[in-house]
Amino acid sequence: MDPLFVVDARHHGKGPVVFAWHPQGTLLATSGSNRMVHIFTCHGQLLHTIKSLPTTSACTALEWDPLGLSLAIAQANSSVVLLWFTRQWKTRAVDVGVKDVTFVSWSKTGDYLALGTGKGTMCIYHRRTNEKMWAAGKHKRRINCGAWSYQNQLAYGSDDKQISVTSETGQIQDQVKVKCRPLDVAFGGKQDQDEFIVSVNMDGRTILLYNLHDQENALELAFQTRYGKILSYRWFGDGYIMAGFTSGFIVVISTHAHEIGPKGWYTPQEQRYKLKGLTPNAMASGILSSPA
Repeated sequence: MDPLFVVDARHHGKGPVVFAWHPQGTLLATSGSNRMVHIFTCHGQLLHTIKSLPTTSACTALEWDPLGLSLAIAQANSSVVLLWFTRQWKTRAVDVGVKDVTFVSWSKTGDYLALGTGKGTMCIYHRRTNEKMWAAGKHKRRINCGAWSYQNQLAYGSDDKQISVTSETGQIQDQVKVKCRPLDVAFGGKQDQDEFIVSVNMDGRTILLYNLHDQENALELAFQTRYGKILSYRWFGDGYIMAGFTSGFIVVISTHAHEIGPKGWYTPQEQRYKLKGLTPNAMASGILSSPA
């Protein structure tokens, strides 16, 4: 695979780089140890540099809204998230009042921004009204993962081994304790139904399927130990899950009641390194996997 362009240490300084593609693939936001955010075109041309970040701490998250109108920028040990607006090239600071922001996620419509903190609190910011709402769920430790549904429900997990589900205004709809630390949370289900299944990566060991309409019958998917730990998983198609493991194995799982469980697996022969990430491509009917 030939690189389209390379952004080197001259822009970022030494060390790891945080980056995020614009949802339309037209822009790339990056940030490194020099604590600046750069906006590049898809051809590698530097378009803009955001230098006036709230603190001197390193950037920990870059998150575009689904329409690509706003970029949320979070920094370590900071209670402030900076919003950069694509059309105006202007910024707005959102202060949640609690250090530090550990989780950032836009709703599917782009109207709401979820901001989880290291203290276990969750702030939901409404971009159009500038209103900040606090979720009523009680967590004692860091918010580390979460996801929005198309129905504007927010599910999020904490290091205290709890999952909360709230409305877009922060009203608690459900809260459940799990036996392992959640690493990732997602909504899923069949294409002809609302997203009513909350799935949880349980510390890389299993995937918990939690039906919001049938809360007493949660299902936990376990896998062969030779696969290693669950590194990443994605919902795709009509109620299917694709899970990638540290060994390089990729497993496809059906969540249909009549055929629930693994339906197939794939091991790239040329992949001599541990898996780092994956994403299914519905249009190309393929998988993109990234070795560590």
